[in-house]
Amino acid sequence: RRVLFRSDKVISFNLYEKARLGLGITTPESFSKIINISGYYGYGFDDGYSKYGGALRVKTSEYTHISAKYDNTITEIGEWGSVTQRPIYDSKSFLASRFDRTQHYRFTYVSDKNGFKWTTNALPYMAE
Repeated sequence: RRVLFRSDKVISFNLYEKARLGLGITTPESFSKIINISGYYGYGFDDGYSKYGGALRVKTSEYTHISAKYDNTITEIGEWGSVTQRPIYDSKSFLASRFDRTQHYRFTYVSDKNGFKWTTNALPYMAE
């Protein structure tokens, strides 16, 4: 298989979007033992906006990898991270009603050999 479909991106509910339908894909290890690519797209029916994002992870050695991630989505007011990170059955997501449209950028370097992890978390950019 070249692509795996992510079931956590198909449908979600909250009071802001009402329903969001989408599609998430990722490359399996059989595609490449070095590179992993993933992405998603979703559309919120009540707010009328598209949400999307993607990630690239590159294994640089047996013990290390680097990754880059981008999200253009909605974030609940007062939260860090996107609502797309929560499972469909999460009651907090379902009851949430106030969101900002945001863009998130993240770059990470991880060394499993010595337990070192370095991450840049750019502050969310509020979309217009």
